[in-house]
Amino acid sequence: MIIILNSKITKGLTVSLVLVFLLAGALFTGNQEVEASESFGLIADLMMLEDQSLYGFDETVERFREEIDAAGWGILNYHDMQEVKAGHAYDVMNVKVFDLCSAEYSYNILRLDDERIVSPMMPCRISIYEKSDGNTYIARMNSPLVARFFGGEINETMQIAAAETEEVVEKLITGERIPGSSAFEFFGGLGYTRFADSALDNSFGFYLGSKVNLTRTIGLSAEYQRYSPSTHSLNGLVFTGSFDLVQTDNDNPVSLSALLGSGYYFGSVDNYDFDSGFGAKIGAEINVEIQDQLDFVGNVNYRNLDLDADNGESYDLSGFEFKTGLTYTF
Repeated sequence: MIIILNSKITKGLTVSLVLVFLLAGALFTGNQEVEASESFGLIADLMMLEDQSLYGFDETVERFREEIDAAGWGILNYHDMQEVKAGHAYDVMNVKVFDLCSAEYSYNILRLDDERIVSPMMPCRISIYEKSDGNTYIARMNSPLVARFFGGEINETMQIAAAETEEVVEKLITGERIPGSSAFEFFGGLGYTRFADSALDNSFGFYLGSKVNLTRTIGLSAEYQRYSPSTHSLNGLVFTGSFDLVQTDNDNPVSLSALLGSGYYFGSVDNYDFDSGFGAKIGAEINVEIQDQLDFVGNVNYRNLDLDADNGESYDLSGFEFKTGLTYTF
């Protein structure tokens, strides 16, 4: 005899059977019965995911916000449970719950009548909290497992969404680094510059410097650079702000940054000293990870600079700079 079940009954039976087997396996290990609380704990370990963050609570929250934004997701709302409970005279440790949404993925589900049944599970939620051991943890529903119970469009969409949010969590629990994201960097390399003044020869040179990243996307660097062809020399102490326009994370992570800076310049021409002065520059930079802590860096920028010399002449030292080198991250 063949019994044909509709899809809702089939899904219900599937979920029920899975839960029954999970309970059975949890309640009985060999011939030993475990406590009910322990068995439900085992199920919770399957249905919920929890990982310890490498960072403190505030830094985890900050990095999480920045990574979620970089991944193209939005934070619809967040719930500061410590603050909420304090308003009712209860004291709990730091707990923040984030409501996350991807417009594309939520649309894929909400546009369909039958799939709309899972809307009570939306938006996606991720919780960041402290425990009494002093560490910070990240928890979320095991969406890939839950999604398989539904199948079809729901499963397909939830699997993709879960993979993207797990990439964000992975960076907080493994310390996976995007170039330019660590706190302090040392860099150096070779450069080539052009000069607008036809009396000055274009020149190769070198540069050395360090960078402090104020946030995941904003950095401040200071460098010394020197160009010294046969008839003149140009030295600069340059301070540059950078803003990351693109950050990707794959086998060869790449970041692209916009640069804006100002420098203090000095040097000489035909044995006459330049009157030191200030100039400005604007440009772009690319970082490509070679190995852990070591990146290849290349940038191009335009320098705007005019200096007078002791010979009474004024020189236009404006021009493009092309630099390539290495960055070491501490």
